[in-house]
Amino acid sequence: SRAMSEKTADTINQMLKGVVEDGTGTQAGLSDRDNAGKTGTTNDRKDAWFVGYTPNLSTAVWVGDDVGEKSSMFGVTIGGQYYDKVCGGCLPGPIWRIAMTGALDAAETPGFNPVAVPRGKEKEDKDKDKRDRDRDRGDEDRDDAKPGDDGNRFPGIELPDGVIGGPGGGGGRGQDGGQNGP
Repeated sequence: SRAMSEKTADTINQMLKGVVEDGTGTQAGLSDRDNAGKTGTTNDRKDAWFVGYTPNLSTAVWVGDDVGEKSSMFGVTIGGQYYDKVCGGCLPGPIWRIAMTGALDAAETPGFNPVAVPRGKEKEDKDKDKRDRDRDRGDEDRDDAKPGDDGNRFPGIELPDGVIGGPGGGGGRGQDGGQNGP
């Protein structure tokens, strides 16, 4: 059964394309087809991932320690490459890009349905300032988004009941007290 409207799905695709086009997942972006995704890094950099998709295929890459006490990934060498600090966009993202390039080598290249997502210049300037501050602090993957005055983090998108962030259930409160999104 349908989990959300086409408009909502298309809008989410458009937003998540921004992650690989000019966000924290630029190293994951595929150059030959529409793609989108989300980076992630846990507290103390104990886990990092990139979850991405094209209209053809969705996959995820996780990097971390699955045995015993989890170690923070600062100043580590993985696969012969030194990383000052591991984040979702700097290690899982490039692994995802390589895997998806091979997996989709002979696949058709359908696109996402285009949708306009209006942004004001003031919002763009604030977002850039925040990204610069986060980057300077080493927090490339922070997501401190807070609900608006109306409690809706995603204006114009209606989430169905039972979906995380949807009305009446599925959504919890994150560490920052904000409503979790999709």
